[in-house]
Amino acid sequence: MAAKNTLTTVEVRVASLTGKHVSGIAKEVYVDMDNSAIGVLPEHQPEFYRFAAAIVTFITPDGKEERFYAYDGFLEIEQDQVLIAVRDIFRPGEIAPEDVEKEIKELEKELKNLPEEKVEKKVKLEKEIEKKTYLLRKLSSFNR
Repeated sequence: MAAKNTLTTVEVRVASLTGKHVSGIAKEVYVDMDNSAIGVLPEHQPEFYRFAAAIVTFITPDGKEERFYAYDGFLEIEQDQVLIAVRDIFRPGEIAPEDVEKEIKELEKELKNLPEEKVEKKVKLEKEIEKKTYLLRKLSSFNR
């Protein structure tokens, strides 16, 4: 009887609209997104998620930990790969919580000054504020 082939690693690929990319081979992947987290091992059941902000951590076969923030994107899990498509990717130190707080305040000010009839614009700004708030939470939890 032949031995069953089992996967021991997954390919991790992350692409952003800003042109920054991350890729590697991992034995474990963790995605702490919005209000939930998922761990991925080789041969994981296929799944698909949408998130505002996430901390993505993957452990390479030699035990090295890679970590970054992913903003506004999608996570697709297959048995042999983890694919993440996002608006932007940040390495630790590339973005400060103070910068995101400032962006949120500017968006809130814009929202407050928007005329009532601009419903579509209001909804868009509210969604962006919500995403930035999730990003701020992730940045704050990561820097503890």
